[in-house]
Amino acid sequence: MNCIICDSETVEIQSGKLAAFIVHRIGVPAEEGFTIQCNQCGFRYGNVRFTDEQAQAIYGDYRTDRYFEERERFEPGFMAEYGHHFKPRNGTDKVEAFVRSHKEPVTVLDIGGGNGENTPFRDRATIVDIGDTIEGRYDLVVMSHILEHVGSPRHFVDLARNHLAADGLIYTETPIEPAHSVWHEHCQVFSEQSLRTLLDPMIDYREDNNGICGIRMTLSTSTKK
Repeated sequence: MNCIICDSETVEIQSGKLAAFIVHRIGVPAEEGFTIQCNQCGFRYGNVRFTDEQAQAIYGDYRTDRYFEERERFEPGFMAEYGHHFKPRNGTDKVEAFVRSHKEPVTVLDIGGGNGENTPFRDRATIVDIGDTIEGRYDLVVMSHILEHVGSPRHFVDLARNHLAADGLIYTETPIEPAHSVWHEHCQVFSEQSLRTLLDPMIDYREDNNGICGIRMTLSTSTKK
C-alpha cells in the first residue's frame, strides 16, 4: 500500500471507523473503515474513498435543514460543537490580499464555491459545483475547503491546473485538524508537508486563525515540476 499523496510505502494501518451519519448515507458498514497514516509526508486519511455516487449521497442536500437535522440525529451534539463552521467566514479580504501579493487576477474560477458567499473576487468569479463541466482558463482557480472532502485530491489539483491561464495560480484552503480516527465528510487530514507535495510547486504557504478554525492557505502555480 502506498500513500495516495506522496506514493511512499512508509504507511501504517491504524484504528478507525466511519461516522454514523456517513454509514447511513452511503450504506457502508462502520467496521469497514480504518485509518492510514503516511510517515513520509504526514498525510492521514480514511481507507474509504468516496465514489461520485457516494459523494452525491453525502452532499446532495448539503447545509440544508434536512441535512443538519439528519446529522444531529445520527451524531447528537453535532450542531452545538460544529455548527459555527457552517456560517459565512467573511474572510475574503484576507484571501484577496494574499493572492494580490503575487498577482491581480482578472478571471477567477471557484470550484465548489456554493452560493458564493465565501468566494474571493466575487465580482469577476465563475462559480461551479463539483462535477460541473468547466470551460475556459482562468488567472486564479479557487478550491476552498474542498480537498479534505474528495476521494482523489490529486485529480482535483490536476483539474485545476487544466483550467489555469499562463502564469495562473491555484488557491487552496484546508482546515488545521487534530488527528482523529472517526471519518466523516472530511476523509483526510492534511499536514503542511502533504500539501506541499500535492501542490508542488508551491509558491506561498500561510497559516491563519480566521476566528472559526485554523486554516492552511496555499498558492501554487500551473506547471508541475
